[in-house]
Amino acid sequence: MSMFKLFVKCSLLFLLSCAVSKAYAQDILTLEEAVQIGLQHNFSIRIAQNDLQISRNDVTLGNAGFLPQLAAVASRDYTIQDTERQFIERPRQDIDNARSNVTAASLDLNWTIFDV
Repeated sequence: MSMFKLFVKCSLLFLLSCAVSKAYAQDILTLEEAVQIGLQHNFSIRIAQNDLQISRNDVTLGNAGFLPQLAAVASRDYTIQDTERQFIERPRQDIDNARSNVTAASLDLNWTIFDV
């Protein structure tokens, strides 16, 4: 009878272990699901997708250089200096506190009409 009890115990242990292993089995993935999970967790690919979206947003006429560009520049320069000049046929000239005022301004308009 002890052999029978041992057989029953072994059988129950085997069936119990099979039931437990079935409970912890993994789901079967298709190839598409595995690729999708890999793409979601790969940060290099996510960064590349974000860069692609940024590039799509940047495709405009203004970023392509087809809208006019206007630039204005203005400057003013004040100088005070002492000057000594020596001429061949004239006497020497000394100028103290010579003042110079220079004002400049420009307005530039660039517009790409044809981009060949």
